Amino acid sequence: MIGSLQDARTELHARVLDRREEIEAALAARVFAISTPAESADPAYIDGLRSSLAAALEYGMDALRQGERRAPAIPTALTAQARMAARNGVELDVVLRRYVAGYAIFNEFVIEEAERSGLRQDEALQEALRGYAAVFDRLVAAVSEEHAREAAAQKSTTEEWRTDRVRRLLAGEPIDTTDLGYELKAHHLALLARGPGAQGAIRELAERIERPLLLISPERDLAWGWLRCRWGLDPNRVAELIESPPAQVTVGIGDSAYGLYGWRISHRQAQSAHTVAIRSPQRIARYREVALLASILRDELLVDSLRRIYLEPLDRHREGGDLLR
Repeated sequence: MIGSLQDARTELHARVLDRREEIEAALAARVFAISTPAESADPAYIDGLRSSLAAALEYGMDALRQGERRAPAIPTALTAQARMAARNGVELDVVLRRYVAGYAIFNEFVIEEAERSGLRQDEALQEALRGYAAVFDRLVAAVSEEHAREAAAQKSTTEEWRTDRVRRLLAGEPIDTTDLGYELKAHHLALLARGPGAQGAIRELAERIERPLLLISPERDLAWGWLRCRWGLDPNRVAELIESPPAQVTVGIGDSAYGLYGWRISHRQAQSAHTVAIRSPQRIARYREVALLASILRDELLVDSLRRIYLEPLDRHREGGDLLR
């Protein structure tokens, strides 16, 4: 029985491994269909969500091959992503729905391969399925614990309380903003800075142009800032005043807009511009200058399609199409 069980695990693992790319694509499609993180979350969270998919799939395949007793430790990437979800205001319910959906999809592939291999009714297969189901339960418990711990820690200080208020305001909740000490009935220009000294860079800018500032740090080395003014600010002028950001700091700058709606829009623009800033040697990006590029970078289908339609055909030309590129 032990030999038969191990043989079943090994065969299933090999079959599932051959379909890894297909499984990962199915997981990504389902996970990103649950809620719409690209509209509200920090880009670092979205990147972490993508990388955690691969880590979760690898963990599931290892659990299938080795069984519950010999299953590897839960990947740190998954617990770290659970903490980041809590910091970004992603509810535990959403996190767990994604894990359950991923487990169901993975299970479908395993059952399909079991049927193809003739193991469908084998007792060893049933034991193997029970083993990695137990590992999944253990993973869900660990992720839930990390998320709950981080969510509690996020609200433990006054600064974290302000961060929570800002997050809820960005999410569209009708909350009282008088305690923020920042007037929303005005023009606002948002900035997002990441890296050591991010908060200091935004604070120094506000002091230089003598504008009221709302500044929070939702996580270490990340700063969200809003500059308030009566008639609006020119983002090009703001970029000039920042000059060269401190080493390892990248800055995304939104456009000036009015009122609560404009406050939210400018922040989303700064987030989007930051996806370009982290790839730019200047380490600063203004949304009005990189809007199309920023949108392309957040659309994997468009990037893949442009590559297939316009770049890959060049490979068939002389010298690999280098001159045509």
